Amino acid sequence: MPAEMSRHVPVRMCIVCRRRFPKVQLSRYTRSPQGDWIPDENRTQPGRGWYLCSSPGCRERFARGRANSRRNKGFSGAS
Repeated sequence: MPAEMSRHVPVRMCIVCRRRFPKVQLSRYTRSPQGDWIPDENRTQPGRGWYLCSSPGCRERFARGRANSRRNKGFSGAS
């Protein structure tokens, strides 16, 4: 393989600001069966994961829940 060709880098979008980043630069969150958002450090939890960038503004909005309320397709919350 020629030196100028590089490997594919997976890209994901921040759920709040909608900017695209390499997957390794984002934090992944999944919903627990109890309806809580939990960090998925190993990126191995089942289900639809949400990616969040390291921007303080994005983290604050995600924690407040505004980002969660708009895009929670497939999540019924606490059952």
